[in-house]
Amino acid sequence: MSRRYHSQEYLDEWRTTGRYPKIHQVMFETCLHMLDRPDETGRVLDLFSSTGLLGARLKRIGYSVAWSDGDRDALDRGIAAGAIDPEHLFPGRLTMQNWAVFLDWLALEGVRTIVARRCLDVLFDVVPPETAQAGFLEAGIETVILEGLVVSSRMKHPYGSADSQRLALAPGYRCWGGARDVRYLARPRPLTQVLHP
Repeated sequence: MSRRYHSQEYLDEWRTTGRYPKIHQVMFETCLHMLDRPDETGRVLDLFSSTGLLGARLKRIGYSVAWSDGDRDALDRGIAAGAIDPEHLFPGRLTMQNWAVFLDWLALEGVRTIVARRCLDVLFDVVPPETAQAGFLEAGIETVILEGLVVSSRMKHPYGSADSQRLALAPGYRCWGGARDVRYLARPRPLTQVLHP
């Protein structure tokens, strides 16, 4: 039987061997290749982070990280294992009612990048894509690295695939690359910034 993304075995293996789950590998490598240096990136949000191991892996290589998830059990296990820093954890489940609070928290934390592994479909169930896009832009989010669900005949969610998620965040964010089910999106820069950074 395969492990679920929030499996205690992933945390136990990380604590005893230092190895991170292979399920994060493509996301992590995309972050390595596409993000600016840690001192130029601002804080990175591990959105719907579960036990926090993807964020912990980014923190290990120098990025400042924040976490958010509504699964209190997974968060508590991540905190207990040392994967999540509770000082940089959104306090509560994300809902439409606290969306403005969440955006204020992103700005307060200095989040400039969101990594969203297989969870934007869940976000779009909470807030419509156009609301998410406008909120991210308003909060100062520069980049979004997303991983969609594996495309299959069983996929039912209209925003399950990486490309449907990418299109849902356009035109505020443009796709600059990716691999497999991962896409790197960034705010379009004015032509003067491209020619004279």
